[in-house]
Amino acid sequence: MIDNGFFGDKFPDNDGVVGINKSTMSLAISVEFQELEFPLNPIEKPATTLILDFLEFCHEHIAKPIKDIFHDFLKRYRLSFYVKKGQS
Repeated sequence: MIDNGFFGDKFPDNDGVVGINKSTMSLAISVEFQELEFPLNPIEKPATTLILDFLEFCHEHIAKPIKDIFHDFLKRYRLSFYVKKGQS
């Protein structure tokens, strides 16, 4: 999923996804929406059209994480993603 434009964070041994890579996500959002402060500032209200574009961006890039195989050494689950559930 990472190679398809999603923002997963890979296991150190490169065996699957463990969570979200916030810096990659923030960078993609700042490139796509230069006039949008991210993380969003709860005090300032961006233009409605900007927020709607941001919601479309999120819809295209967000998927529901599903716990997959448990990694014994790192004590975390590898994640897989269900795009349709994340977009509903």
